[in-house]
Amino acid sequence: SPPPPPPPPLPAKPALDLAIALPPLTEDDTDLYTASERLLYEHVQERRGTYQDVKDLVALVRREGFDAGEIEAVMHQRKFRRGWRQDASREARFFMATLAEQAERYREMLDEVRNAIRVQAELTPDERNLLAVAWKSVADSGRDALRALSLLTADGAGADSSLVRQFRRCLASEVLAHCRDHTRLLDEQLLPAAKGGEARTFLLKMKGDSLKYCAEVMAGPARVEAGRQAQAAYSAAEDVAAKELSVSHPVRLKLALNHSVCIYEIVGDKGRAIGMAKTAFDQAIDKLDSLDEDSYRDTTLIMQLLRDNIALWTSPDEEGDGRGQGFPEGEEGIDSVIPVETLLQGRTRGELVALAKLAEQAERYDEMLRATTSLARMGAEQLSVEERNLFSVSCKMVIGAKRAASRTLAAIEQKHREQQQGGAAAAADAAQKQEWAAGYRDKVDVEIARTCSEILSIVDVSALPAAKSPDSAVFFHKMKADYLRYLTEIAAGDERTRAAERSRVAYSLALDLARSELPPTSPVRLGLVLNASVFYYEILNQRDQACLMAKEAFDDAIAELDTLGEEEYRNSTLIMQLLRDNLTLWTEEDEEPEG
Repeated sequence: SPPPPPPPPLPAKPALDLAIALPPLTEDDTDLYTASERLLYEHVQERRGTYQDVKDLVALVRREGFDAGEIEAVMHQRKFRRGWRQDASREARFFMATLAEQAERYREMLDEVRNAIRVQAELTPDERNLLAVAWKSVADSGRDALRALSLLTADGAGADSSLVRQFRRCLASEVLAHCRDHTRLLDEQLLPAAKGGEARTFLLKMKGDSLKYCAEVMAGPARVEAGRQAQAAYSAAEDVAAKELSVSHPVRLKLALNHSVCIYEIVGDKGRAIGMAKTAFDQAIDKLDSLDEDSYRDTTLIMQLLRDNIALWTSPDEEGDGRGQGFPEGEEGIDSVIPVETLLQGRTRGELVALAKLAEQAERYDEMLRATTSLARMGAEQLSVEERNLFSVSCKMVIGAKRAASRTLAAIEQKHREQQQGGAAAAADAAQKQEWAAGYRDKVDVEIARTCSEILSIVDVSALPAAKSPDSAVFFHKMKADYLRYLTEIAAGDERTRAAERSRVAYSLALDLARSELPPTSPVRLGLVLNASVFYYEILNQRDQACLMAKEAFDDAIAELDTLGEEEYRNSTLIMQLLRDNLTLWTEEDEEPEG
């Protein structure tokens, strides 16, 4: 029978129309889109991407050798079900929260804990600690970024002050919304359900912490009011702790630590802060002899923090009253979240580079990736060395976190698989946990596949066609091969075989071009060989070929090192050291006796 006709082109629409505004796709759309194209379309909708993003992705699907149907198979090969969370038990949600913590995916960790709280709001000590870790980790992502931008401004690093201020407002709005949501959760669900002095002290202290974080990112009367509310929550916690908890109890000591910091940084009363910290320290030290080993360790750890603060605040080098420490400038008039995407609209090439640098310094790699992909999609001219490096770093950091999470979850899945050798009850529990871990890993692998497909689309559609110099062309051919390799890592069976072959072809093309156009000492050529040799060793299991490739590159480069300037020498030798480390490791592994 004749092959089916190709799908018709996407209907014409302005490139900047948001895909989310388009009508949702249904099963009736199969005549217009393939299943894999619908998957890509829906993903762009979820990410509030542009209609151009959809066209870029589908163009990649319909071009040379890159079949999104295989990506779709990778995404769904382990029977991943999105809807399982609707029916998940409270136990499952807390287990998923622990998985998310180990995978360092704290927003999802917080989501799982909050969903469990909706089932039952009274928390055990372990559950309270999970909530605290998740909430604080999410808040600290924004707070640490704000501190980094504050230091950047203070150092006068030459950043555009307007862009810095706008980025700060976006981050501050995120922290503020996060902490307000948490304060509502505490007031409406957790505190009414809390039983016992330790639980109420813990949660009231957390409310004080949340309000303190609000005050940190605010300015003017709003900051003063948030600081007043934080002190009220801390004081309420102290009233409960004074009646119910020992002066050496870790929760009571942590309350004193955080309350004194609030007084020092938000209120600006250095003397009162020092007095509060010193009183808590002195009262606890008299009770240390009565503590068991675990309590002694927890208590003395917090006491050390109290003592460190006292030493800092009383130091002759510590000037002023402490107000605004770490957050010298709050923001006024923030009533709702300001999406970072708003910063990207209508930006020039130079402004996108500046935003990418700001995001990198703040370690906000998702935002950095948004800026660099906007830059790469301009496509009119070749990316400069600085621009392509920013794009590469942002891609690597985002996909690297997901790959690390997938490996962590795979190890947990394997651990629970091995635990199914015990009794019937233990085996059933381990099997259930293995299934949960596998489902979570599927979710992460879907993200890896989608992120790789987006990056490959940009490289194929924009970056490579604009690459005019051999150096730039090799750089992006290598990048294409790398992200095809990442797709191979999460594939299995025939899909893995096909994905590996596509990656091998991409590396071969890049290597041929590099050997003909770039010197052996080129960092781009050396980096390509480094990654290609890892591919041959880990994916194709061709260990001899991997070692030969790495050794030849090392030997060829070392013969020409004397011709390099200082900076080129440093960049090249750094990658050569990685090649040598791999050679040493691989040689030792091959020499290990079997048994």
